[in-house]
Amino acid sequence: MKEGAYGMGEMRFSAVIRLLIYIAGIVSVSLGIVLCKKCGFGISPISSIPFVLEAAIPLTFGTLTMLFHLANTILQMVMAREITVKYLLQVPVAILFGQIIDLLQFFIVPDTSDFLLAVFYLVGSIIFTAIGMVLMINMHLVQNPPDGFVYLLSLRTGHGLGCDKVLYDSACVVISIAVGLMLYGNLYGMGAATILSAIFVGRLIRPLNPVFLRLMQRWDVDGTTGSATEMEEATEPAAE
Repeated sequence: MKEGAYGMGEMRFSAVIRLLIYIAGIVSVSLGIVLCKKCGFGISPISSIPFVLEAAIPLTFGTLTMLFHLANTILQMVMAREITVKYLLQVPVAILFGQIIDLLQFFIVPDTSDFLLAVFYLVGSIIFTAIGMVLMINMHLVQNPPDGFVYLLSLRTGHGLGCDKVLYDSACVVISIAVGLMLYGNLYGMGAATILSAIFVGRLIRPLNPVFLRLMQRWDVDGTTGSATEMEEATEPAAE
């Protein structure tokens, strides 16, 4: 009886640790998004739509990001023609993302006149986004709404995650460019960060993932059984 209770205690402890790591991943990805926004070199493809709308709509960047994520959740339910727990659980994740993004913006002051600081922000955004994605996906809890949409899209089209990830990011950029041209008359938010984020976030995940898996094995935390290859495939649609 004691052994059973001890085993249940270990399972609960492991579940709590996984949840905390997952939340840490959300914070890390949010920090990456904010650093990219503040660097002055443009915005990542997946954040481009909230970014281009921020200057035209009286809502915060975090709130617009939350609404963008919720739109992705709704699109998944429409595509799947069902409303299930796995989709509904994305709602609090979207809200948490928005709240954390707005909170972090208060603590990160941009200084685009300092080129080295701007580069530091850009590099930091790529690193923190990749780390956060590794933490979130390896916990196998709730998918980030844009990730979930691209994954479901790949199942419907049969093109594969990589192809649909490119299509999704391209669609975000095209929509942002169109809105920027209509509202501001320029390529609002497009820049070096748009390209570099799309290229290097995914590439950084590959070396980070096996390091993280070894740490989780050392700490004896369940739920991190994905291989490096599986992680790369799972995160292809999620490059922030």
